Amino acid sequence: MKVLGSRVTNLKLAELLNNISLNSFHFPESLALKLAEDLPATDRQGFVENVKQSGAEIDDPLIIEKEEYTVLAATSPLSGRIMSDVLEKARLHNLPPWSNANLNSSASAYITLLTTAKRIYNNSLASESQRLEDLLALNPVGSLIGVLDSAGNVLIISTSLNRPFGSKRLLPSTGVILSNFNLHPTDNLLPWSCPLILKLKNNNYADGDDDHDDDEVLAIGVTGGLSAPFVAAQIIINKVHGGKSAPEAVTGPLLHLERGSPGQLLGCVSTVTNGSDVYQVLLERETGLRGADRCSDPTLVLILQSHAGHVGAYGAPTARVHIDGY
Repeated sequence: MKVLGSRVTNLKLAELLNNISLNSFHFPESLALKLAEDLPATDRQGFVENVKQSGAEIDDPLIIEKEEYTVLAATSPLSGRIMSDVLEKARLHNLPPWSNANLNSSASAYITLLTTAKRIYNNSLASESQRLEDLLALNPVGSLIGVLDSAGNVLIISTSLNRPFGSKRLLPSTGVILSNFNLHPTDNLLPWSCPLILKLKNNNYADGDDDHDDDEVLAIGVTGGLSAPFVAAQIIINKVHGGKSAPEAVTGPLLHLERGSPGQLLGCVSTVTNGSDVYQVLLERETGLRGADRCSDPTLVLILQSHAGHVGAYGAPTARVHIDGY
């Protein structure tokens, strides 16, 4: 454990994670032994035993490979399926991002996206014999930690404070993603947390040129309730199909899902107030939609961006984002 303000370096982290993935038979003990080296000698054995009892396992990441981009995501199977299905439907419908210059067109696209998301959620939950009310009641929250350098090396962690290694999911084979979000004891589908890597491909390479240094890399972390995979998909849509900048991709209107009548999902659009023209146009197409500066779900978004040697960090909602160190 490091005190506030300490400089933390681990130049062999990628090597450590790779070695763990190659020796998965001894996981999580191999990871615990390495991490315990930073602890006082009297605390090491207890730490190792606690980690071993967690029953952690190594999983492969969700990989979405498209012509324009690649996504590596450390999500639960349900969250991954929801996110990939929303992305595919948005591509098929050629849904544009939000634009205040054409409110009617943007509103129609948003309502189409919301309707599609509701259908995907309901179908996904039904296939897993999950009750919507049970998942809404869990309302998990978490935090995000991200590290990025100008060379494009990235580490993003989604975590909860009450149970380290709670989700029993670690993805060291990528060298970039860890996920230990808390898992409900009776539900193998959570967490909703969506730490992912988005790589935007530069298609202007010369023939035979395999140098992808100009590719833009973004680490995107989304925590919160069941809206997390839906919000993650919208950020990718805004960035890939809308050509928005990283901060615009997270601060523009984003759709969230909220509890309605039993078994029903309602929509909420963030950064839009009930009295605005934007909300009125949306309400004409979706009567149950709610506009709010911040929707009721505890969604938190973090983006780290690396492109051509430049790095940046952005988050939303801004009132809950710590900017120290950005």
